[in-house]
Amino acid sequence: KAILRSVRRIWIDTDLALGAARGDVDDGFAVAAVAMAAALSPRQVELLGISVVAGNAPAGVALDCTKRLLAVLGTETTVVPEADAAQALASLPAQTSVLAIGPPRNLVAAAARDPDWPARTSVRVVGTVHRRWRHPLLRWYCLNFGRQRADAAHFFRLSFQERRIFPLDITQQLRFGRQELVSIGATGTAGAYLAHHSERWLRQAPLRYRSGSFPAWDLVAALDALGRLPGIRFAANGIVEAFDPVAASQQFFALLSGFETGRSLPSGGES
Repeated sequence: KAILRSVRRIWIDTDLALGAARGDVDDGFAVAAVAMAAALSPRQVELLGISVVAGNAPAGVALDCTKRLLAVLGTETTVVPEADAAQALASLPAQTSVLAIGPPRNLVAAAARDPDWPARTSVRVVGTVHRRWRHPLLRWYCLNFGRQRADAAHFFRLSFQERRIFPLDITQQLRFGRQELVSIGATGTAGAYLAHHSERWLRQAPLRYRSGSFPAWDLVAALDALGRLPGIRFAANGIVEAFDPVAASQQFFALLSGFETGRSLPSGGES
């Protein structure tokens, strides 16, 4: 007998900067992945909406970049400015999965509005460092938690229904370089937009990462929210310890290719 899976209802909270003059571009890949999955498999994935938060980019810039990306993708969904984000989050239906890929300020504010909100919500956040002794500089680089200590401390005191934490030293294993951007850009309109607006970040990669590629940290959490993160392993406290970066990249390219061609995809694995 076929196994019936409930729809994955996802809300994204982001400081998206893809399309801006500065700021990390990985949020754009995460938002695109969820939007594409929702378009390809509406019975499996529903993008309830997106709220923005200042961090990687000012809130107004993040709002504009989000709207422009969604327009390219042809996605119609609610987009909420930071001033209204806490109310929007606190009003989400039970069992919503929140993909929080910016600083946790909006999540903390939502819990202040409705203290019962965390208990009915699962959340995936990108930030912190799992092996701190091996990656001391990443603690400084962590915009979401390393430089937002008051909000971070409050966030980790909240009791969510489920909380998965994607540390930078783990998620940095999924990387895009010149070859990947060429392949992404060749898939079609959406891929060309992602690749074009990632060029400035790729040019900075040798200085920022001492590498010819940049990490797609937020995309890892997005693939997990979609049930498409192969090889995921996490500790009892919800900290992700490992995943298969090669297979994760293949999952993203399959989403992008399917979106551009209109070809439906098989169901992702449960995670």
